[in-house]
Amino acid sequence: MIETNQAEQLQQAISLSSLKESQSAAERAGLSGTSMDKINEDIAAIRVERRPPKRKHA
Repeated sequence: MIETNQAEQLQQAISLSSLKESQSAAERAGLSGTSMDKINEDIAAIRVERRPPKRKHA
């Protein structure tokens, strides 16, 4: 059985691959104005938002 973290990483990899494929198709059609750098920045920002808060040590 795949652990939760591994399953999340796998899903993220699948999603990124799908996103890249879609962006490539859009670029070939002349429809994309969003760069991979911008997409990666957005993904990084979302990951920061989703991180659990740091625990305070007593």
